[in-house]
Amino acid sequence: MSTKPKRTRALGITKPSENSPKNHLQIPETPQNTNSKFETLSIDDSATTSTSSQTRLNQSQETGLFATLRRRMKRLFGFTNDSSALHKSLQNLTLTKEEYDKRKSCSTENNIKAFAMRHVRREYITNDVPDDVSSLKKEYEFALIQLTSMTDCQILEIRKSWDFLKVHIEKIGVIMFLGLFEEHSDFRDAFAKFRGKQLMELTRDPALQAHGLRVLNIVDKLVTRMHKIELIQDFILSLGSKHCRYVPSLSLIPCVEEQMIEAIKPVLEEQGMWTPELEFGWRNIMIYLTCAMRYGLARTPKE
Repeated sequence: MSTKPKRTRALGITKPSENSPKNHLQIPETPQNTNSKFETLSIDDSATTSTSSQTRLNQSQETGLFATLRRRMKRLFGFTNDSSALHKSLQNLTLTKEEYDKRKSCSTENNIKAFAMRHVRREYITNDVPDDVSSLKKEYEFALIQLTSMTDCQILEIRKSWDFLKVHIEKIGVIMFLGLFEEHSDFRDAFAKFRGKQLMELTRDPALQAHGLRVLNIVDKLVTRMHKIELIQDFILSLGSKHCRYVPSLSLIPCVEEQMIEAIKPVLEEQGMWTPELEFGWRNIMIYLTCAMRYGLARTPKE
Protein backbone atom coordinates (compact mmCIF):
# COMPACT_ATOMS: atom_id res chain seq x y z
CA MET A 1 0.00 0.00 0.00
CA SER A 2 1.36 3.38 -0.94
CA THR A 3 1.51 6.01 1.73
CA LYS A 4 0.13 9.45 1.08
CA PRO A 5 2.63 12.25 1.37
CA LYS A 6 2.28 14.38 4.47
CA ARG A 7 0.65 17.71 3.95
CA THR A 8 2.95 20.67 4.35
CA ARG A 9 1.43 23.85 5.69
CA ALA A 10 3.10 26.98 4.44
CA LEU A 11 2.08 30.55 4.84
CA GLY A 12 2.60 32.60 1.73
CA ILE A 13 2.81 31.92 -1.99
CA THR A 14 5.58 29.46 -2.83
CA LYS A 15 6.77 27.66 -5.93
CA PRO A 16 6.61 23.91 -5.23
CA SER A 17 9.39 21.61 -6.37
CA GLU A 18 8.72 18.61 -8.57
CA ASN A 19 8.92 16.13 -5.68
CA SER A 20 7.18 18.19 -3.04
CA PRO A 21 3.44 17.96 -2.34
CA LYS A 22 1.47 20.65 -4.12
CA ASN A 23 -0.76 21.73 -1.29
CA HIS A 24 0.98 25.01 -0.52
CA LEU A 25 -1.02 28.19 -0.69
CA GLN A 26 -0.75 29.06 -4.40
CA ILE A 27 -2.70 31.11 -6.88
CA PRO A 28 -4.18 28.59 -9.32
CA GLU A 29 -3.26 29.08 -12.93
CA THR A 30 -6.00 30.08 -15.33
CA PRO A 31 -7.14 26.84 -16.97
CA GLN A 32 -6.04 26.62 -20.59
CA ASN A 33 -8.15 23.67 -21.66
CA THR A 34 -11.34 22.96 -19.81
CA ASN A 35 -14.46 20.98 -20.43
CA SER A 36 -16.72 23.64 -19.02
CA LYS A 37 -20.07 24.28 -20.59
CA PHE A 38 -18.78 27.46 -22.16
CA GLU A 39 -16.74 25.50 -24.71
CA THR A 40 -19.90 23.98 -26.16
CA LEU A 41 -20.89 27.31 -27.63
CA SER A 42 -21.18 27.20 -31.38
CA ILE A 43 -18.95 29.41 -33.52
CA ASP A 44 -22.07 30.43 -35.32
CA ASP A 45 -23.41 32.24 -32.24
CA SER A 46 -23.75 35.96 -32.55
CA ALA A 47 -20.99 38.34 -31.36
CA THR A 48 -23.25 39.54 -28.56
CA THR A 49 -23.73 36.02 -27.23
CA SER A 50 -19.96 35.36 -27.45
CA THR A 51 -19.11 38.54 -25.53
CA SER A 52 -21.70 37.78 -22.86
CA SER A 53 -20.45 34.23 -22.50
CA GLN A 54 -16.84 35.39 -22.21
CA THR A 55 -17.86 37.83 -19.47
CA ARG A 56 -19.62 35.06 -17.56
CA LEU A 57 -16.56 32.85 -18.03
CA ASN A 58 -14.24 35.50 -16.58
CA GLN A 59 -16.59 36.05 -13.66
CA SER A 60 -16.78 32.31 -13.07
CA GLN A 61 -12.98 31.99 -13.13
CA GLU A 62 -12.54 34.93 -10.75
CA THR A 63 -15.15 33.47 -8.39
CA GLY A 64 -13.44 30.10 -8.56
CA LEU A 65 -10.05 31.66 -7.82
CA PHE A 66 -11.46 33.61 -4.90
CA ALA A 67 -13.23 30.53 -3.51
CA THR A 68 -10.05 28.45 -3.83
CA LEU A 69 -8.01 31.02 -1.93
CA ARG A 70 -10.65 31.25 0.75
CA ARG A 71 -10.83 27.47 1.21
CA ARG A 72 -7.05 27.13 1.46
CA MET A 73 -6.70 30.03 3.89
CA LYS A 74 -9.49 28.61 6.05
CA ARG A 75 -7.75 25.22 6.05
CA LEU A 76 -4.34 26.72 6.90
CA PHE A 77 -5.61 28.91 9.71
CA GLY A 78 -8.06 26.38 11.10
CA PHE A 79 -11.30 28.26 10.37
CA THR A 80 -14.08 25.72 10.05
CA ASN A 81 -17.26 27.77 9.90
CA ASP A 82 -18.65 30.69 7.96
CA SER A 83 -18.95 32.83 11.08
CA SER A 84 -15.16 33.23 11.33
CA ALA A 85 -13.56 36.64 11.07
CA LEU A 86 -11.64 35.52 7.99
CA HIS A 87 -14.81 34.38 6.21
CA LYS A 88 -16.59 37.62 7.00
CA SER A 89 -13.67 39.68 5.76
CA LEU A 90 -13.69 37.81 2.46
CA GLN A 91 -17.43 38.07 1.83
CA ASN A 92 -17.61 41.60 0.48
CA LEU A 93 -14.81 44.11 0.17
CA THR A 94 -16.85 46.85 -1.48
CA LEU A 95 -18.33 49.93 0.18
CA THR A 96 -21.48 51.77 -0.73
CA LYS A 97 -21.38 55.56 -0.86
CA GLU A 98 -23.36 55.72 2.39
CA GLU A 99 -20.92 53.38 4.16
CA TYR A 100 -17.95 55.34 2.82
CA ASP A 101 -19.36 58.66 4.04
CA LYS A 102 -20.15 57.13 7.44
CA ARG A 103 -16.64 55.74 7.89
CA LYS A 104 -15.09 58.99 6.70
CA SER A 105 -17.06 61.02 9.23
CA CYS A 106 -16.16 58.59 12.03
CA SER A 107 -12.50 58.83 11.06
CA THR A 108 -12.64 62.63 11.17
CA GLU A 109 -14.35 62.52 14.55
CA ASN A 110 -11.71 60.13 15.88
CA ASN A 111 -8.94 62.42 14.64
CA ILE A 112 -10.52 65.35 16.47
CA LYS A 113 -10.76 63.29 19.66
CA ALA A 114 -7.13 62.19 19.32
CA PHE A 115 -6.05 65.80 18.89
CA ALA A 116 -8.04 66.77 21.98
CA MET A 117 -6.44 63.96 23.99
CA ARG A 118 -2.97 65.07 22.91
CA HIS A 119 -3.85 68.60 23.95
CA VAL A 120 -5.04 67.41 27.37
CA ARG A 121 -1.88 65.36 27.88
CA ARG A 122 0.17 68.48 27.19
CA GLU A 123 -1.56 70.56 29.84
CA TYR A 124 0.54 72.62 32.21
CA ILE A 125 0.07 70.66 35.45
CA THR A 126 2.72 72.25 37.70
CA ASN A 127 0.66 74.15 40.25
CA ASP A 128 3.14 76.22 42.26
CA VAL A 129 5.01 78.26 39.64
CA PRO A 130 5.38 81.87 40.82
CA ASP A 131 4.50 84.77 38.56
CA ASP A 132 7.92 86.27 39.21
CA VAL A 133 10.60 83.71 38.30
CA SER A 134 13.56 85.99 39.02
CA SER A 135 14.43 84.07 42.20
CA LEU A 136 14.55 80.80 40.25
CA LYS A 137 16.73 82.47 37.65
CA LYS A 138 19.17 83.59 40.36
CA GLU A 139 19.30 80.04 41.77
CA TYR A 140 20.11 78.74 38.31
CA GLU A 141 22.84 81.32 37.69
CA PHE A 142 24.45 80.62 41.07
CA ALA A 143 24.43 76.85 40.41
CA LEU A 144 26.02 77.48 37.02
CA ILE A 145 28.81 79.52 38.63
CA GLN A 146 29.45 76.76 41.17
CA LEU A 147 29.63 74.13 38.45
CA THR A 148 31.94 76.07 36.15
CA SER A 149 34.23 76.93 39.10
CA MET A 150 35.23 73.29 39.60
CA THR A 151 38.92 72.55 39.04
CA ASP A 152 40.29 70.19 36.42
CA CYS A 153 41.26 67.77 39.20
CA GLN A 154 37.70 67.72 40.55
CA ILE A 155 36.29 67.21 37.06
CA LEU A 156 38.71 64.34 36.47
CA GLU A 157 37.59 62.60 39.67
CA ILE A 158 33.95 63.02 38.68
CA ARG A 159 34.62 61.46 35.29
CA LYS A 160 36.55 58.54 36.79
CA SER A 161 33.69 57.77 39.15
CA TRP A 162 31.15 58.13 36.35
CA ASP A 163 33.07 55.69 34.14
CA PHE A 164 32.65 53.12 36.90
CA LEU A 165 29.01 54.00 37.58
CA LYS A 166 28.04 53.60 33.92
CA VAL A 167 28.57 49.85 34.26
CA HIS A 168 25.62 49.83 36.70
CA ILE A 169 23.63 52.60 35.03
CA GLU A 170 20.34 50.65 34.69
CA LYS A 171 20.28 49.65 38.37
CA ILE A 172 21.18 53.16 39.50
CA GLY A 173 18.33 54.65 37.47
CA VAL A 174 15.80 52.21 38.92
CA ILE A 175 17.04 52.72 42.51
CA MET A 176 16.89 56.48 42.09
CA PHE A 177 13.29 56.49 40.86
CA LEU A 178 12.09 53.86 43.32
CA GLY A 179 13.39 56.05 46.14
CA LEU A 180 11.72 59.07 44.59
CA PHE A 181 8.37 57.28 44.18
CA GLU A 182 8.54 55.87 47.70
CA GLU A 183 9.01 59.31 49.21
CA HIS A 184 6.61 61.11 46.86
CA SER A 185 3.73 59.03 45.53
CA ASP A 186 2.25 62.09 43.80
CA PHE A 187 5.39 62.27 41.66
CA ARG A 188 4.85 58.64 40.60
CA ASP A 189 1.20 59.36 39.76
CA ALA A 190 2.34 62.03 37.32
CA PHE A 191 3.65 59.18 35.11
CA ALA A 192 0.75 57.39 33.41
CA LYS A 193 2.83 54.21 32.95
CA PHE A 194 3.60 53.93 36.67
CA ARG A 195 0.35 55.25 38.13
CA GLY A 196 -1.29 52.86 40.59
CA LYS A 197 1.53 50.29 40.46
CA GLN A 198 3.20 48.92 43.57
CA LEU A 199 6.91 49.56 44.07
CA MET A 200 7.67 45.84 43.79
CA GLU A 201 6.00 45.79 40.37
CA LEU A 202 8.15 48.68 39.22
CA THR A 203 11.42 47.03 40.27
CA ARG A 204 11.65 45.10 37.00
CA ASP A 205 9.42 47.32 34.90
CA PRO A 206 11.13 47.91 31.51
CA ALA A 207 9.45 51.32 31.25
CA LEU A 208 11.04 52.44 34.53
CA GLN A 209 14.44 51.14 33.44
CA ALA A 210 14.11 53.03 30.16
CA HIS A 211 13.12 56.26 31.90
CA GLY A 212 16.00 55.92 34.38
CA LEU A 213 18.39 55.48 31.45
CA ARG A 214 17.05 58.62 29.77
CA VAL A 215 17.63 60.67 32.91
CA LEU A 216 21.12 59.32 33.46
CA ASN A 217 21.96 59.96 29.82
CA ILE A 218 21.41 63.64 30.61
CA VAL A 219 23.89 63.28 33.48
CA ASP A 220 26.31 61.66 31.03
CA LYS A 221 25.98 64.55 28.59
CA LEU A 222 26.71 67.02 31.37
CA VAL A 223 29.69 65.12 32.82
CA THR A 224 31.33 64.80 29.39
CA ARG A 225 30.85 68.52 28.66
CA MET A 226 31.87 70.11 31.94
CA HIS A 227 34.56 72.16 30.23
CA LYS A 228 31.98 73.45 27.73
CA ILE A 229 28.74 73.82 29.68
CA GLU A 230 27.47 76.41 27.20
CA LEU A 231 27.01 73.61 24.66
CA ILE A 232 24.35 71.94 26.79
CA GLN A 233 22.69 74.80 28.70
CA ASP A 234 19.82 75.38 26.29
CA PHE A 235 19.19 71.65 25.97
CA ILE A 236 18.75 71.17 29.73
CA LEU A 237 16.56 74.26 30.05
CA SER A 238 14.32 72.93 27.27
CA LEU A 239 13.96 69.64 29.16
CA GLY A 240 12.76 71.60 32.16
CA SER A 241 10.17 73.27 29.96
CA LYS A 242 8.79 69.89 28.83
CA HIS A 243 8.37 68.73 32.42
CA CYS A 244 5.56 71.22 33.04
CA ARG A 245 3.32 68.38 31.78
CA TYR A 246 4.60 65.83 34.30
CA VAL A 247 5.81 67.51 37.50
CA PRO A 248 2.93 68.50 39.81
CA SER A 249 5.12 70.71 42.00
CA LEU A 250 8.42 72.58 41.62
CA SER A 251 9.33 71.47 45.14
CA LEU A 252 9.64 67.86 43.93
CA ILE A 253 12.49 68.52 41.49
CA PRO A 254 15.26 69.01 44.11
CA CYS A 255 14.35 65.57 45.52
CA VAL A 256 16.00 64.03 42.46
CA GLU A 257 19.37 65.34 43.69
CA GLU A 258 19.14 63.54 47.03
CA GLN A 259 17.90 60.29 45.47
CA MET A 260 20.73 60.34 42.92
CA ILE A 261 23.32 60.77 45.69
CA GLU A 262 21.68 57.96 47.68
CA ALA A 263 21.87 55.68 44.63
CA ILE A 264 25.53 56.25 43.70
CA LYS A 265 27.06 56.64 47.16
CA PRO A 266 26.94 52.93 48.23
CA VAL A 267 28.38 51.81 44.89
CA LEU A 268 31.34 54.18 45.09
CA GLU A 269 31.87 53.58 48.82
CA GLU A 270 32.24 49.87 48.15
CA GLN A 271 35.07 50.67 45.73
CA GLY A 272 36.70 53.11 48.15
CA MET A 273 36.10 55.98 45.74
CA TRP A 274 33.62 58.04 47.77
CA THR A 275 35.24 61.07 49.40
CA PRO A 276 33.94 64.44 50.67
CA GLU A 277 35.51 66.10 47.63
CA LEU A 278 33.77 63.70 45.26
CA GLU A 279 30.46 64.21 47.04
CA PHE A 280 30.92 67.99 46.70
CA GLY A 281 31.46 67.61 42.95
CA TRP A 282 28.44 65.35 42.44
CA ARG A 283 26.21 67.66 44.45
CA ASN A 284 27.31 70.58 42.26
CA ILE A 285 26.28 68.59 39.19
CA MET A 286 22.90 67.55 40.57
CA ILE A 287 22.13 71.01 42.00
CA TYR A 288 22.85 72.54 38.60
CA LEU A 289 20.58 70.02 36.87
CA THR A 290 17.68 70.52 39.28
CA CYS A 291 18.00 74.33 39.20
CA ALA A 292 18.06 74.27 35.40
CA MET A 293 14.97 72.06 35.33
CA ARG A 294 13.13 74.31 37.78
CA TYR A 295 14.00 77.51 35.94
CA GLY A 296 13.30 75.98 32.52
CA LEU A 297 9.89 74.82 33.71
CA ALA A 298 9.01 78.09 35.47
CA ARG A 299 9.73 80.27 32.45
CA THR A 300 7.45 78.17 30.22
CA PRO A 301 4.26 80.06 29.26
CA LYS A 302 1.12 78.54 30.77
CA GLU A 303 -0.97 79.20 27.68
